[in-house]
This record gives sequence, C-alpha cells and structure tokens, in this order.
Amino acid sequence: MFKSKSMKHKLIMSVMVASATLGLALVTTSANNGVTASASAKNGFVEISQKESDALDKKTWNSMSAEQKKLAVEDAKTDDPVQLKDKNSNLYKYNQVLKKQAAAKKSSAKKAAAKKAAAKKAAAKNKAKSYAYKVSKLTSKKTKSNKYVKVNGKIKVNNKVNAKKHHAKWARITTYKGYKFVRLSKNGNFKATIKAPKAKNTWAKAGYYTKNMKHGKVVKKHGKIVYTFHLLSASKKVSVKAYK
Repeated sequence: MFKSKSMKHKLIMSVMVASATLGLALVTTSANNGVTASASAKNGFVEISQKESDALDKKTWNSMSAEQKKLAVEDAKTDDPVQLKDKNSNLYKYNQVLKKQAAAKKSSAKKAAAKKAAAKKAAAKNKAKSYAYKVSKLTSKKTKSNKYVKVNGKIKVNNKVNAKKHHAKWARITTYKGYKFVRLSKNGNFKATIKAPKAKNTWAKAGYYTKNMKHGKVVKKHGKIVYTFHLLSASKKVSVKAYK
C-alpha cells in the first residue's frame, strides 16, 4: 500500500478536481464500518477514510504498468524511502522483485561470461593439440656485449597424423626487431644469434615455405620470388636472460 503523503495528496487533488468540475456533492454513510466521506462542490474539499485511501492506492497500483511501478520505486528511494522498508507496501514488494530480477540478470551474465571463457579455453586447447609440431625447448640469453641475443630451441612432433601431411623445415624466431627464419636440423634443433640489444622476450614457431603462385606462375616482387610461411606449431615465448 502507498503511505507516501505525496501520493495521497495527488489522489486527493485528483478527486478535488473531478468534484469541482462536475459540481457534485457526495455524502456516503456506512453503518458497518463507520466510514464517512463528504464532498462540497463549493470549496472543492474531499475527505476520505484510511480504508478508502488504501483501496484507492491498491487500485492505482494494479492499474500501473511495470515501467510505472519501476519509476514509482525509484521515486520512493529519494522522495519517501520509508515505504521501501514497509513489508506491507506495494513499493516494498515490487522493489524486492526488481532486486531479484537484477540479481538473476547479473548471475546469468556471469554464467554466460564463464561459459564463453571456458569455450575459448577449450578451443585453444583443441587447436594446440591439432598442431603438427610444438616448440619443446627454447632458451634466449644476452651475449657479453648485450647487443645480441643467443637463441636455442628444439621442435618435436605433436600430432603424428598432421605431421605426415607437412614437415616442419624452418623455425621462425621473433623479437621486437622482427622475424628471423632458421633452418631446422634433422633432429629438429635450431639456433640463432640476433642483434636485439633491447630484447626482453623471444618467441619461436615451426613451419615451412611455399612459393606464391598466380595463374600457374611464380609470383615475383622486385625480381624476387614471394614466399608464404605456413605455421605448423603454436608460439612459444621465453624471457631473455642476462649474460653470466
């Protein structure tokens, strides 16, 4: 039920306007509950009982849309917050409904985010399993001059079926300076010394080259053959260690 003085005042004013407009004078007497309501068209004043006021509140509440109820709750938070603590108030009851809906929405969003993260993690795991090779070992260390980085690594088979389709022949080593391609040994080992004085991290991947073809012809750029490097492993990252 509404107990807000502002709401009751609005209801009373509505009746006052209606009475003044129609020019009606109402006198109602009830022997059962002793409720009396009177109206005077002359002064436009209407007096109603608490029971009738509660009935009007309930009728008004039931006629309100969900959006109007929501706005009424928001208004009560600043205008008449006492109603939100009264467990018999319609505002209190609806406010509890809004709180439950908000909590359910938040929980649903949290579950959706967790599900999406789990799916992403599973996809990454499955993709890692599908790679033909993997970088099993990788070390990166500065030289005595601190101008170069010595990189050593090893590639080994990760998925035998896919490894039979394409053999890894090169390792692509990456620093902030860019890429450097190193041919793999028969055992899958590779090493390189790269000029990168400010390098903090090093990455390595395995793969192979193919010539770019267009209309059955080899593509050239500035007189040089254009190649495409096909990755056969996930990237492995290590921090560059200081020289000792």
